[in-house]
Amino acid sequence: MAVPDTTTFTLQNVVDEVNPTTDDLVDCFSDAVSSNFDPAYSGSKDNLLNFRNYNSGQYWLYNSATGTVAANMCGLPLNVNLYQYRPLLAAFNFNEPIYTDTSGTLASAGFWKVSVIYKYWNGTAWTGSDVLCP
Repeated sequence: MAVPDTTTFTLQNVVDEVNPTTDDLVDCFSDAVSSNFDPAYSGSKDNLLNFRNYNSGQYWLYNSATGTVAANMCGLPLNVNLYQYRPLLAAFNFNEPIYTDTSGTLASAGFWKVSVIYKYWNGTAWTGSDVLCP
């Protein structure tokens, strides 16, 4: 759940949303994702109220395929569930982490295809270039 769009939320509301390493305001800012701030309130990011309406998102489901050989990727059917944690449903992003479930389990290393594009995921980050299938 997002930080409430009010002026009465608490540091605990922010901690629950950001899940920082330590439960203090400085670490909340350190661990927060810039794009999750509401632009109307983000300010200079030095006040609890900058987190007003901060939304780290939810897990979104995408149909995908995975394999170990790049040359085979274009022919694979999209029959594997893949998730990204995003503030809004949007096109799949080959710069964001991928998960095999909504509990935050990172997907295993390999090539992953969504729609007609594939790329290599090393288990924690994307590497290499996007490849467009013909």
